[in-house]
Amino acid sequence: MKEKEKLALQENNKTKSNLVNYALHLKKDGKSDATIETYTKLLRTLDKQGDLYDPESVKSVIAFHYKSKVTKRLAVCAYSSYLNFVGGQWKKPKYRPEHKQVFIPTEEELQLAINSGTKESVIYSVFLYETGARDNEAQRLEWTDLDRERMNVTVKASKNGDSRIVPISENLLDLLFSLPKDKETVFSKSVKRTAAFHNRMVTLAKKYDNPRFKKIHLHTFRHVRALKE
Repeated sequence: MKEKEKLALQENNKTKSNLVNYALHLKKDGKSDATIETYTKLLRTLDKQGDLYDPESVKSVIAFHYKSKVTKRLAVCAYSSYLNFVGGQWKKPKYRPEHKQVFIPTEEELQLAINSGTKESVIYSVFLYETGARDNEAQRLEWTDLDRERMNVTVKASKNGDSRIVPISENLLDLLFSLPKDKETVFSKSVKRTAAFHNRMVTLAKKYDNPRFKKIHLHTFRHVRALKE
């Protein structure tokens, strides 16, 4: 093997090792599995399309490889976090967030979206819709957070909000307690929950010949709840 190829292989192994250690660092730092998967996936793309050890190369990849400003901002956040981990620095580019009109589905569309998927998926959607909780808050819901006597639930604080006690219906309580109690959290931890929900919306869009379903996502339930308060 030529010396140049050896160096390239060593550099590749170093990057893979750093990304594994970085993922462990995020886990210890309390980041969600979804965040860890998103950040590491973005970093692998940045490394494949450019050079993680060259911030200017990374800037070019972010600028020309990604089309969405949302993805560009996520890539900037992921790389900034990674550089902080490895002790690097860069002058990060600034991408202003896109301010889009919030999509609100009709009641019929909403109910079809909620009632799609497995039993747990349906209950998860009902919980988001009735409580206005964020996806990461629902994922961390524990059995001890449910108060059947007072008919409320404690929603733990997330990085974007405060802990709060939310009243819920008897129907939702019954649904929650019908789930298996074989783990500390009420809902199964899944990094693919968002993608699975999107796939179900694509299926509904085809079934009802209605592309509006593709604009419904898990956070939509929170938007609808906010409008009803």
